[in-house]
Formats: sequence, structure tokens, C-alpha cells
Amino acid sequence: MAAAAAGGRPWSLARLAKQSGLRMSTLLRGLNLLAELGLVQADIQADGRGRAWLSEEGLACCREWFAGADPS
Repeated sequence: MAAAAAGGRPWSLARLAKQSGLRMSTLLRGLNLLAELGLVQADIQADGRGRAWLSEEGLACCREWFAGADPS
């Protein structure tokens, strides 16, 4: 699970896009929705660069959703 591997640390938007296989515009739309739900926080600059990370609520949800899941 990527969230556990990252330990809640911010990931660059470029890394998130590459890891997820999403285009940047699609990634940003998804991050905006997750931010509205309080699951992620993002620091996005006007030029499109930035970083994002799970909020405490997002980390708690991932722990609950993936409890007992094989981390590989």
C-alpha cells in the first residue's frame, strides 16, 4: 500500500501521476474531490507543480479499509 510505504509524507504531483498512471488533469480533479472530503491535503502551485498527502482522516480511512491487506 503506497500510503503505508510513504508513511504519510507528501508526494510530488509528478510522482503521484506516474505511480497512478493518470494524466495530470485527471489527478488534479481527483485530488480536489478528495480534499473536499477531507481525505487529502495538497499544496498546488499556479504552474501546476506541487505535492499532496493524506490527511489524518485519510490515513485513518486507509488503515481501516486496508487492515489485514497484503502490503505487496
